[in-house]
Amino acid sequence: MQPEWAAAPLFTPPKRRHGAPQHVGESHVGRRSVVSFVGELDIASAPHLERALARAIERGATDVWTDLSSTTFMDSSGVHCLLRTHRMLRELRRHFAVICGDGPVRRVLTLTRADAVLELHADRTTAHRAA
Repeated sequence: MQPEWAAAPLFTPPKRRHGAPQHVGESHVGRRSVVSFVGELDIASAPHLERALARAIERGATDVWTDLSSTTFMDSSGVHCLLRTHRMLRELRRHFAVICGDGPVRRVLTLTRADAVLELHADRTTAHRAA
């Protein structure tokens, strides 16, 4: 017979509404658009980020940044969203950068080797200096 504690899960993830990011922000200054995402970037919420990035591209932004500094989790859907945006902007001869410090997003981008393709910056100040 198994002890009662052995049958209990070790970790119960917090409940959240799937498909609803905490916040997708958009700001535009001149020809630069910055799209920020706060929360968990996964298969349910990635379409929200993709739509915001598509709006930035449609506005004619020549410089598009995605600020993931406040993103707490990212799965392969988020990685694919970033890579698709990078490829689209490269074909349009426009610039794309991802802002994310050390943390869960940077780890995922490193593990998937997307960091070798994407231009990553630790913060907006660093991205601005590189532009």
